[in-house]
Amino acid sequence: MVDAPRELQKLQIQSTPLDEVAVVDQLPGIKPATMTIAVTPHFEMSWGKQAAQCAHAGQRLWMLSEPAQVAAWNQAARAITIVHPGERLWSELGSTATVSIHDGGFTEIPAGTNTALAWFAN
Repeated sequence: MVDAPRELQKLQIQSTPLDEVAVVDQLPGIKPATMTIAVTPHFEMSWGKQAAQCAHAGQRLWMLSEPAQVAAWNQAARAITIVHPGERLWSELGSTATVSIHDGGFTEIPAGTNTALAWFAN
């Protein structure tokens, strides 16, 4: 990263130490119209990889949503909640999420790995 422009270096997560995530067995109370993203419990990913997968999920959800849903999200101050579900909850969410992101396998995890789910809370 030394050769990258200073502006780009500031955007990189790199190996920033962050707090350990809390794995949940049930979804917390999430306000309606909140963009909700779940990260897979099946694979370890760096913070940068998780951020990229969440960004892909959020962008895909936004792109595929009806204009009324996007307007409701805008009215909700574009609220976003990210959760780290346990395996049982991940399985349940997989059958109801609007978006499911599968990785290309070029970096940390195998190709086709389901890394993130996204939906708008009701």
